[in-house]
Amino acid sequence: MNAVIPAGGIPQPDHPLYAYTKGGARALIEINGRPMLQYIVDALDTAATVDDIIVVGVPENDHTAVTASKPLHFLPAHGSVIGNVKAGLEWIRAKRPQETEALICSADVPNIKGYMVDELVRMCAPFEYGYYYTVATPEMIEARYPHSQRTYTKLAHGVEIAGGDVFVAQIAMLDTSVELWESLTHARKNAWKIARVVGLRTLLKLVTRRLSLEDAAATGSRVLGKPVKVIFVPYAELAMDADKPHQIELLAQNC
Repeated sequence: MNAVIPAGGIPQPDHPLYAYTKGGARALIEINGRPMLQYIVDALDTAATVDDIIVVGVPENDHTAVTASKPLHFLPAHGSVIGNVKAGLEWIRAKRPQETEALICSADVPNIKGYMVDELVRMCAPFEYGYYYTVATPEMIEARYPHSQRTYTKLAHGVEIAGGDVFVAQIAMLDTSVELWESLTHARKNAWKIARVVGLRTLLKLVTRRLSLEDAAATGSRVLGKPVKVIFVPYAELAMDADKPHQIELLAQNC
């Protein structure tokens, strides 16, 4: 299985992480003297389930900042996280046509390790679903990262979850509507835009905490046109990203 890392994004002066990047790429924030992206590449480099590593979005003059023993490929940015993921999957389809699945890994989870990735991949086998959406519970996150201040979504039956940062998807997801993916990306902070994509009924169930994980998976399957499965990550590290300054400091303590 090949791995795609969407690593684009340059924080602007009003972004909370600008003090760390100073105009540079977010994925290259220095943590304990090393680029953040290098920690992710190291994990994939040691994962038995990963072959080629495709990094999408890092500026060309920064390619030498990250190395790997496995084949490491750099692709230019494609305008958004979804665009970068799509570019990586298209590269796999063109260059490794025998592959039917891919790992998608965020560029800001520096505490992940190869064995964690391997266990997640094994949990997803035999890859009968189009997309494996990963989540973590507050209990798991806070036990490993106290005071992380992660954002959690409240669902039915008292369930709370945080989205994961490492996923498995079939390459055939490329055949779904890219416009739909982009709509979901742009709508994520606007309830009414979300409703236009997933349906008002689903949105109302979410805001009234009547939406279950099963409902969410069914909605994802309906919207994407491919079966979706929700997976609880086996390790908190797979769902702990560096979105805020204090989270970078917290993650740095464990690198």
